[in-house]
Amino acid sequence: MAVLKGFPIRPCSSRLFVAALIAALAFAACDNGTNDNGSNNFAAHSHDWGHWTVAALATMSAEGKERRVCKFDSSHVEERTGRGF
Repeated sequence: MAVLKGFPIRPCSSRLFVAALIAALAFAACDNGTNDNGSNNFAAHSHDWGHWTVAALATMSAEGKERRVCKFDSSHVEERTGRGF
């Protein structure tokens, strides 16, 4: 068990800290306030995702694909694959 200035650090508290850190990063702003050419002509924002839409139906031999687009910046796209759509 590690000790930090007299306070024991239990393995479960370390895992909880890592989980909280990952959750915090997941809700951080989606960009650094610059566009592709490096200029600062738009403000950083958090994602506000639209609904998932089917981009490709699943078949017997291939997974399907769904995608959603950020309502603030359509260049921010999230995709997922699977057999359930």
